[in-house]
Amino acid sequence: MRHKPQQQRSQQMLQTILEATLDTVHRHGMEGTTTRHIAERAGISVGTLYHYFKDKEDVYAALQKSLTDDLVARIRAQIPELVQKDFGEMIRGVLTLFMDELERDGGKQLAFARHVMQRGFSQDMGRIEQVMLELSLVYTTHHPELARNRDLVRVTYILFNSVTFNLIRFLDDPSPYVNREQLVDGLADMCVAYFNSQMPEA
Repeated sequence: MRHKPQQQRSQQMLQTILEATLDTVHRHGMEGTTTRHIAERAGISVGTLYHYFKDKEDVYAALQKSLTDDLVARIRAQIPELVQKDFGEMIRGVLTLFMDELERDGGKQLAFARHVMQRGFSQDMGRIEQVMLELSLVYTTHHPELARNRDLVRVTYILFNSVTFNLIRFLDDPSPYVNREQLVDGLADMCVAYFNSQMPEA
């Protein structure tokens, strides 16, 4: 991004551009989308678009950051409620939150997430992994019996990346073998089983 907008009007313009980008990527894909597509969808000139962004990739990076900011904020807001649940229900709550987020906007966020994963954009995934580790650490302070797991960072990393791939694949499949509830239950059971397998023997 060329500069971070400070005035409300500029911030609104930035949001309009990002929403237009989400629409055009959903319609044309990342490779098929052009800055002209984005500008036309946003109702602005290409010159105005370049006032805010260097190129198409710069817009994509800003959109990814914006979506990540929203997801991280939603997870953090749910932490006080999630830590009150038993481990399996906490995992189900997180999975449901992720799926709800990806399904917002008629599948546009899902389409963007799929393209991002295919292109290997990973800079913002680390921020989501970090908030998931934050949740894990807060959760174990409320459930000290789980604090015996001495390798929480590794376990959280493996579980997060495993379920993320499976969620996106499921939501992107027009005819999945399981329904949403079955997927959430299955992934939650898998997470609980793996976490327990990494606990040291008493």
